[in-house]
Amino acid sequence: MQRNQGPSELYRVRSLRHQKQSYSSCSNTQRGLSLVLLLFLISLVITGVIVRSLSNSSLLNNADSNTSMKTARDAVISYALTYTASGVDKPGRFPCGEDTSVIGGTTEGQQTSSCSTSYIPKRLAWKSLNLGDLRDGNKDKLWYALSPAFNKSASVINSDTTPTLGMNGTANSAIAVIFSPGNPLSGQTRTSPTSSNPPNVSDYLEGDNSNGDVNFVTATATTGFNDQLITIEPDDVFPLLEKRVLREIKNYLTTYKSQWGAYPFPATFSNPTTASYVGSAGNTGGLLPVGDPGATYSGATVSPAANGSCVNSGTSLQCTLFNFSPVAVVTTINATLSNLAFGFYQPLDVTNTS
Repeated sequence: MQRNQGPSELYRVRSLRHQKQSYSSCSNTQRGLSLVLLLFLISLVITGVIVRSLSNSSLLNNADSNTSMKTARDAVISYALTYTASGVDKPGRFPCGEDTSVIGGTTEGQQTSSCSTSYIPKRLAWKSLNLGDLRDGNKDKLWYALSPAFNKSASVINSDTTPTLGMNGTANSAIAVIFSPGNPLSGQTRTSPTSSNPPNVSDYLEGDNSNGDVNFVTATATTGFNDQLITIEPDDVFPLLEKRVLREIKNYLTTYKSQWGAYPFPATFSNPTTASYVGSAGNTGGLLPVGDPGATYSGATVSPAANGSCVNSGTSLQCTLFNFSPVAVVTTINATLSNLAFGFYQPLDVTNTS
């Protein structure tokens, strides 16, 4: 027998159905929210990966540029410490910028034969520095600016020589500057340069770094500036240069002592710009006797006289000897040397000594 449901039972059944429908709707809503949240989290992860990748790429480019600039700086300093011209040591002279007339040829990367006195940077002469085709993090060549007083044509370079490049408002602070140009910015056009179409500095460097004056700057990268640079200052060079010159002087003194049995007398101390640098008898201290002492020869004779003769010019001695073969003849040359202890027997050129 089928029992009829009363009002209370019908309400309970309808209530249960409503709860089931509500639970199903709530469950669907929760699943939808969970899916949205999952998609949001995935998008955050992807965005983070992209940003990190771009950031890492930028950091790697900066790191590569810094490494390249430091390598170039060391090579430029080494060049200055060991520079020679026509067999004469001339330490302290810095390399010139790239010779644009050979761009595209087998000698691309060589420096110019003489440095410009302009302050407009030029590309670094990587081949003359034995660096290989050195590039920055953006695969661009490095650029280079030099104080004219330190170029290869300079007659005197020493610790009193003043650099003329200014950095961030500090005048006379840098001998040279090496630049990494970074990515091209708006308005900069970088095509493959040739000897007839050399690179334009304004397409690589910005602001004060490309306007041709003596002042250069560093700054945080923006949409209008992204140069990186490294400087070579007097303290980076002169302590090393002075040690190199002192070693040279030591070699001269050691050789002199081995040849003559004693060291030369020091020169009397006076104003270095006007001193003669010639030793004086009895001095135990003073300036190095690197000047020409005017050594002379006198009273030259050959013994036995029949075996030869000497011609004395005062500063040089020329003797002609005769060999009476096969009889061995011992020949003696007697001469008096003046001023020998007052300087090196091969005077140094003090204008080339730092």
